[in-house]
Amino acid sequence: MKIIVLSGAVALMLAGCGSDHRPVPEHGTVTDAGHNAAWVQQMPGTTSCSGQPPVCITIPGVPIFWPEEWNLTITDLNNPDWVGTVGVDQSVYDKCKLHTTWPECSR
Repeated sequence: MKIIVLSGAVALMLAGCGSDHRPVPEHGTVTDAGHNAAWVQQMPGTTSCSGQPPVCITIPGVPIFWPEEWNLTITDLNNPDWVGTVGVDQSVYDKCKLHTTWPECSR
């Protein structure tokens, strides 16, 4: 039972992680850019003991490996209220500087 509860807690924590990706306008201007380096998140382990004499169960910690990511924020040329975020590879990120036109800069 404790494993199920722990798994559910891990799933809830992971649901709150990550980037906020909204639909990207087909044609727009690059208005922001972000880069997140690869990193490792360490989920803690637990130990639970019960009974006489005590019997203990230990669940080890779990590493979660997060990859490197590059994101561009695109603002629609005709509707400045439409802003979306797109994940790109490093080469597109390097080509699409602020205020360049999307998707032309990615080609």
